[in-house]
Amino acid sequence: MTLRVVYRDEAIADIAEAMRCYRAQQDGLDERFLEAVLACEALVRQFPKGAPVVHRHMRQTPLKGFPYVLVFGT
Repeated sequence: MTLRVVYRDEAIADIAEAMRCYRAQQDGLDERFLEAVLACEALVRQFPKGAPVVHRHMRQTPLKGFPYVLVFGT
């Protein structure tokens, strides 16, 4: 089964804002952040039930190296 990934508008805006902030802090940090988001997404695709349930059918998993979590429904 292939998990379909859809980012809500709010999530896209959060990611874009975080990238702007990280770009201002250090060259390339924004790209490392995006890579962490995509790596986390790939992990969720591979092991969707590997993350803890935080509310009903919602799960979350942390982004490696950044103070963010990816929240998703299963």
